[in-house]
Amino acid sequence: MSGISNYLTNKLDDFELRGQVFTPPATDYVALLLCSNGPIARSTAYALGNTVSMIAADGYNHLYSCTT
Repeated sequence: MSGISNYLTNKLDDFELRGQVFTPPATDYVALLLCSNGPIARSTAYALGNTVSMIAADGYNHLYSCTT
């Protein structure tokens, strides 16, 4: 599932509601992320650098990395 950033949401609101000019960005970026441990398992210890995914309340898939 993909989403749009807060910046883009604000720009679209400015365009639709306030009549401001919308100039799309010149470059689009795409990130491919690797999840090393699959879905998050509560009460599980993860090693440094391990990543887990979780579908949050906003409906989007979030990727978390163990940093400590």
